[in-house]
Amino acid sequence: ESVLLQLSRFIVDNIFCLCKLEACVRMAQWNQLQQLETRYLEQLYHLYSDSFPMELRQFLAPWIESQDWAYAANKESHATLVFHNLLGEIDQQYSRFLQENNVLYQHNLRRIKQHLQSKYLEKPMEIARIVARCLWEEQRLLQTATSTTQLQIRQQIKKLEELQQKVSYKGDPIIQHRPALEEKIVDLFRNLMKR
Repeated sequence: ESVLLQLSRFIVDNIFCLCKLEACVRMAQWNQLQQLETRYLEQLYHLYSDSFPMELRQFLAPWIESQDWAYAANKESHATLVFHNLLGEIDQQYSRFLQENNVLYQHNLRRIKQHLQSKYLEKPMEIARIVARCLWEEQRLLQTATSTTQLQIRQQIKKLEELQQKVSYKGDPIIQHRPALEEKIVDLFRNLMKR
């Protein structure tokens, strides 16, 4: 009985945090980056240049994240394969923009592809190194932002706990009804487990 009650308390107290964590784990790195505060986005903007344009990172985010750029940066044959696959992905994205009549994106992709071919066709390991470094820097930026956010959350929780202690009183109805609410939760769990 007490273990079940403790479990229900844990679930009730932490359900929101668990849902947010699950959503973040499933979210692609590029999507996580776009949700950062402005100060971190500014750092992200500095990672990209004509060598590896941010537009290309945006257009091909899932594909880019699925490649082993670090390995390609050290193995010529793999770098060549990944580079040619990158050009193929650009062509596929160009076709999608063509169907959507998105002239601006078509123009930008054509320009990016021409630039990449002229600069990296003979040295695909170089673009692999650039992309690997960008992805590594993105991860570092996410870790920094996450640890800063966690610290801020801990500070806010501490302030809320202090505030709760200040405003709680002996006859507080919320505190008095908590055991009954927890018992209802236990009953709900029991009913769910019976099904």
